[in-house]
Amino acid sequence: MFDLAFRSSAVAVAVSAALAAASAPGASNPPSGPDRSDESLHAALVEIVGASAGRASLSTLVRSRDDRPVELLTLSADPGTADDRPGILVVAQLDGTRAATTEVAIRMASALLTNTPTVLDQVTVYLVPRANPDAAAAFRSLPGPRGALGSRPVDEDRDGRADEDGPADLDGNGVITLMRKLDPPPSLAAPTLVVDDKDSRMLREPQTAKGEV
Repeated sequence: MFDLAFRSSAVAVAVSAALAAASAPGASNPPSGPDRSDESLHAALVEIVGASAGRASLSTLVRSRDDRPVELLTLSADPGTADDRPGILVVAQLDGTRAATTEVAIRMASALLTNTPTVLDQVTVYLVPRANPDAAAAFRSLPGPRGALGSRPVDEDRDGRADEDGPADLDGNGVITLMRKLDPPPSLAAPTLVVDDKDSRMLREPQTAKGEV
């Protein structure tokens, strides 16, 4: 998303090109997998700043609930006057499961600094490569929907209480992957429900008066 007040469409073109380069299959600058740790992310950002010829700076916006830093990479021709120019904000990994977006943000910064550094004379680019570090860490240790939540209490069953009763994980893999069986075999209990005709995601008692079984 770009501010329509930009003085030159070349800015939008340059930023779009950097994003396309960062997202392209096989992009390898900087080299790493999409599951980098917080330490690996910080090291990559420090490396970008060190190679930026003074056009990048790194700061901490805030610390997370679990005391992890939410880092901000600022790209500008002159860090001292960065806030005086129009800004573009890029926020990645708000969702802990979207690890690849962090990698795209890092590579986008590298592409801008390497390929089109003069665009920073007109705009300042603010990148938050991992906006939700707690959820990212939880997802790395427990892949799946539960891991993506981080440590914030969630009232998942909407009964007014948070995290007091998690899902019934029958096979212990951390994810509920099976909710029901169509035409269960005789080894299981006889089926007692039918698919709801108004919402196929739901089951209901059969209407025996209408011949449902």
